[in-house]
Amino acid sequence: MKKGLLFSLMLVFILALCLTVTSCPEPSNAIPAELVGKWGPSVGDIELFEIISNGTLVIAGPPSVTYNISVSGDTVTLKHSSYGNADAGYFKYSIENSLMTVTEGDLTGLLMVAASPLKKL
Repeated sequence: MKKGLLFSLMLVFILALCLTVTSCPEPSNAIPAELVGKWGPSVGDIELFEIISNGTLVIAGPPSVTYNISVSGDTVTLKHSSYGNADAGYFKYSIENSLMTVTEGDLTGLLMVAASPLKKL
């Protein structure tokens, strides 16, 4: 009887551990893979900015400027990495055939609107 109870408890423990390990949620600030990379105007090979999978957007320089970003749906929100994560703007995007079209933005996001459409370099 004790062996059966011990076996049952061990089995429940192992199953609970497996469920805990396999059901980890995605990070809430995951950057979509389609955004990650270097982007520039659709004509030429000039890099305007790079989006890195760690949640960073770097505007090409000199000097280069770095922003922390988060993505929610079709909106990228930018925060000044050097100024206590103060708001730096946003932009709305869509990507089709490696071309990013930016239809709306403010503050720093206006740069992306002005350069749209953008191609992945």
